[in-house]
Amino acid sequence: MLHYLKLALPSMLFLGMEGAAFNGTSMVAAFLGPVQCAAWTILLQLQAFGWSTTYGTTTGVGVRIGNALGGLMPKQAQRYGNASIFLVCGLSTFNSLIFLTFMGGIMSIFTDDKFILEEMKSIAVYVPIMHIRDCVQFVFQGIYAGAGMNKIGAPILLFFLWGIGLPLSCVLSITYKWGILGILIGMSFAMVIEIPVFIFIMKRRFDWKELAAKAANRSQVGDDDEIDIFAGGLVVRGAAVEISTSDIVSSMQEINIFALNAKKEHDDLIKRYEERIEGLQQQVASHEAQIQELHRLIASSSSAVSIPY
Repeated sequence: MLHYLKLALPSMLFLGMEGAAFNGTSMVAAFLGPVQCAAWTILLQLQAFGWSTTYGTTTGVGVRIGNALGGLMPKQAQRYGNASIFLVCGLSTFNSLIFLTFMGGIMSIFTDDKFILEEMKSIAVYVPIMHIRDCVQFVFQGIYAGAGMNKIGAPILLFFLWGIGLPLSCVLSITYKWGILGILIGMSFAMVIEIPVFIFIMKRRFDWKELAAKAANRSQVGDDDEIDIFAGGLVVRGAAVEISTSDIVSSMQEINIFALNAKKEHDDLIKRYEERIEGLQQQVASHEAQIQELHRLIASSSSAVSIPY
């Protein structure tokens, strides 16, 4: 139970503090006035609409990485993480193009107040920038959650969004009177710094083999068992069990060879049946030709015979 709480509590902090940070920006917008608060609320709704299209990727990559690590496939888990970043970049860019193209019509769905619409139009060009950064930084929550590294990811998010993003938004929007543009720039700036930090730690601090060992320790072996890492690969120790990755690779190779041989036998069998069917078809065609020749001979013989009266 303690193992799961160590994962669940940072994960709750990871997800909850991000949402709370954007709720905090609504409080900042409320200090600016009702028009600015309404415009910022609409902006957050648009942000949530676009963000929801990448939410499935974030959730899915967390599950995929967790399953891969628990199955002792660290390289596969790493590929899932890298692929999800590029996928979310593409999805968020597509969403941003939609926002830029139909921004006027989308905003008019929420309100027809000309003051709010003018306030929204003043920052419309910056909305896609924030959207892409938010979606990309959010996918790291899935990567870190799947890898069981929430205890590292949560403090990073807390520092950048709460320690830099919110204070900077307050200063720019209230002190320097930039309005909701100051909020947008403050949060975007925090995420611009946050994303490279996530990438750096993922590339330099994630030992995928060790993470796979820990995941397998939690899911595949008992409480008294232990998975160690040594030069030859992963080893499960405990309860008189010892399984090395070389044994796993050897078993997988044997399965692959068996599958290839089975496929070859299947292909050979199909080929023999096809050849037999082709031979039968030729025999049928030959018999049909003989029957037609017999019919022709019978018809010619009948016409040559005269019947006396």
